[in-house]
Amino acid sequence: MTNRTPTDAGPSLGPESLSRALSLLANARRRQVLSYLACHRSLSLPTLADEVAEGEADVPLREVDAETVRDVYLSLYHTHVPKLEDAGVVAYDQERDWVTRRDTRRCELVLSLLDSVPAGAEPA
Repeated sequence: MTNRTPTDAGPSLGPESLSRALSLLANARRRQVLSYLACHRSLSLPTLADEVAEGEADVPLREVDAETVRDVYLSLYHTHVPKLEDAGVVAYDQERDWVTRRDTRRCELVLSLLDSVPAGAEPA
């Protein structure tokens, strides 16, 4: 990832956008999805589920139980990707089961805030 600051994302999007961005980052799974998409721009949802499950378990994917990966996939599909899509940060193609980072000011703001969160940090 690049080192951005919130001001690098362009003009302020206002308090409501900042609150929404912080709300998106409040969940570790959404932060992981955004981190992967910051690097890869576009990935299949099953690949994202594999990456998130592997990161949460802190072991190689081959050591992660298939049911755990399925549960992560379902939470991404039903909860986290829709929240990111509703916020205009990602686009989800259901037919292809593909998630793509959107190149918007809002996405840049969220990614710049993500850069400032220490790895593995959970909100208090």
